[in-house]
Amino acid sequence: EMKNYLEYPPEVSADFIEQWEGFREKAYRCPAGVLTVGFGHTGPDVTEGHVVTYKEAYELLCKDIRDRMTALAPFINVPVTEGQCIAITSLAFNVGVNSVKGSRMLRKLNSGDIEGAAAEFTDGWNTANGKVLPGLTRRRQAEAKLFLGE
Repeated sequence: EMKNYLEYPPEVSADFIEQWEGFREKAYRCPAGVLTVGFGHTGPDVTEGHVVTYKEAYELLCKDIRDRMTALAPFINVPVTEGQCIAITSLAFNVGVNSVKGSRMLRKLNSGDIEGAAAEFTDGWNTANGKVLPGLTRRRQAEAKLFLGE
């Protein structure tokens, strides 16, 4: 079944993203040096020593997902499967909407090249500060599989 990207609720992607982000109740600095709490939540509301409950973290995660989906939606011109929605949202959550919106992956998706779009997930989006991170490589592979409906 395929739907407009924004017809999927954020909770659809939250469970997948949650397992990759991991829950941290206390604010920490991510590998890129950004203060982060809960499930990869960043922003001006996150300060040193900031603490959240699991429930608060999940609510922040869903809000963060919805924000990214809303920002990305204008660049997705075709209906998508639930797996494609999750994969695209997970990628945007991890690397940023700006990196995804002008990407070859979205151009290929919009032109109907699903295989080509899936291949883009594992092409270069697995580094932090110039270093390949095995965890990111695994995440991109999992996203590509979801994207293809595997």
